[in-house]
Amino acid sequence: ARQHIATPLSRGSAVRVAAEVGDFEKMAAGRERKYILVGGKGGVGKTSLAASLAVKFANSGHATLVVSTDPAHSLSDSLAQDVSGGKPVLVEGTEMPLSAIELDPDEARAEFQSLAEANDTAEGV
Repeated sequence: ARQHIATPLSRGSAVRVAAEVGDFEKMAAGRERKYILVGGKGGVGKTSLAASLAVKFANSGHATLVVSTDPAHSLSDSLAQDVSGGKPVLVEGTEMPLSAIELDPDEARAEFQSLAEANDTAEGV
């Protein structure tokens, strides 16, 4: 069954969004590892959606790691906890299996390139 929801986008406009009932249950089915990527233009709520999905997955019993590469550190704001150290951090105040990390993409690339060079596999990186 489809449920239609009208959502305002800006003054004078609206969009009809079709939401499949049970979509999350389909995403959370099974216990195999899953990768859920959230993308879009700036300011559309990617980090908020990612944090909400992470909480929902963890609350459903999935060990969950939410990762942000946004230099604004808004994942830390969403979780009310500093997760900007470049290492996964267990989210405080919950018994859920939820960890979070904010990565600097330039630092991560440099670290990867350094490791690759040390192993002589960095050609073309």
